Amino acid sequence: MRKKLLIMIGVIAIAALAFVAMRPAYLSSDARPVITIGAILPLSGNNAVIGTSARSGIIMALEKINSNPDNRYRYRVVIEDGFDAARGIVVYEKLRNVDRIDVLLSGNAAMGHALRDRVRRDEILHISLSADYAVSDNESTFNHNSDLDSVSRQLAGYLKQRGFETISLVSFQHLAGEAVMRALTPELETAGIRIVGTERLSPAERQFRQEAARVVATNPDVVMMYTYEPILSLFARELRQQGFRGRITTLYLFAFTPDKTLFNDDFFVDIPSGTEEFAEKYAVRFGGRVADASAALSFDNVMIIHRLFEKYGRDTTNLRERLLGIIAEYDGINGRLSMNDKGTIFPGSIIRYIKDGEIK
Repeated sequence: MRKKLLIMIGVIAIAALAFVAMRPAYLSSDARPVITIGAILPLSGNNAVIGTSARSGIIMALEKINSNPDNRYRYRVVIEDGFDAARGIVVYEKLRNVDRIDVLLSGNAAMGHALRDRVRRDEILHISLSADYAVSDNESTFNHNSDLDSVSRQLAGYLKQRGFETISLVSFQHLAGEAVMRALTPELETAGIRIVGTERLSPAERQFRQEAARVVATNPDVVMMYTYEPILSLFARELRQQGFRGRITTLYLFAFTPDKTLFNDDFFVDIPSGTEEFAEKYAVRFGGRVADASAALSFDNVMIIHRLFEKYGRDTTNLRERLLGIIAEYDGINGRLSMNDKGTIFPGSIIRYIKDGEIK
């Protein structure tokens, strides 16, 4: 009997130790209140590389923040997989009602548009990684990506500098693609670069022989593509197979393509991916992975959220003015940030090149 009792006590002790080891940080003995960040990111499917990088940036920022015992709050994150608007709405309601989030991060234009009215209703701060500045309402929802007008002007100016005269525009039928083309078209016209063709691709399609043939027939100096993977690589490969020898360019998206040799000697406008120190820490933390813009933007998002809540608590009034104040004082991993009148938070942008399958 005594032996059985000792065994039972031992089992209970082991179970108790396991519970302590596995319980979430927000159930710790730390008495500080918890700020819960919800994130809806594409962690599966064709855009998983973007969502995975964003998740990694969020995790790095949280680890940095929670290492400070002087914080007013403790911070945790609940990350859910989602890309399309319908799933985003379902996941958001779960995050709001079950996880009781205080702030939301989301990953694309469709999600941002779908959730904008809901977060305003619930008085929750929402920061989207969308390229479409129309997502922001300057009240509860803000973007953190790039200033589309500025990067469009930068790309058009670079094309003019290189002596290119004609361009064909290729995007997919998606809010972000339409937003990019709306911003880019007038800048190309101002720079004197003639648009000789446009193609809008279905996200569901995987065969683009006819569309690529129409582009090649216009004989452009440059093809500007704003499409996610795998369409980006599939269409570029089809263009080359049909004999296109001009340059291919994009905003940001070459950074996420798996086979960059498809774009050797091409160029694109990109958002910096953080300092060398950030890149080194990121590689160590995530098994040698290379930091990209999605990771850098997401890291800065969490750092901005931290400063906002530490200074103002859970009061969500006057968010634009308060964010402007926080951004003015925050040296991000890409340097000082700005916010335009549309509610887009943005770092600087740079022209990058691909050589021997690597981004330079």
